[in-house]
Amino acid sequence: MSNQKPIVLWSCDVKGWAYHNRVETMSKALPQYNHRVWIMSAVAPSLLKGLMAAADIIICQGIKVVERTLAAGADPKKILCRMDSIRIDHEGQYFDIFTKEAAVR
Repeated sequence: MSNQKPIVLWSCDVKGWAYHNRVETMSKALPQYNHRVWIMSAVAPSLLKGLMAAADIIICQGIKVVERTLAAGADPKKILCRMDSIRIDHEGQYFDIFTKEAAVR
């Protein structure tokens, strides 16, 4: 059995924008995984199939990305559609557990 961490491949539209920032924060909150980011406009189609094959989980930013991911040959059993922030209610206040502040606690 390998000691390697499972690979999570996140799809993202633009580096530095909202979903990319969320991916970066969630990656810090989930250190038991090896996180890779597929910035859709920056990955050549010839490399995409290899990224998907190596991934244990592929998290797509939205439903259109799921269609594109399947068309590129991804295993549908590996795909999750859209993993957003998670908010909890603590004594009447809502906290987003995937904020940058929460990731460093």
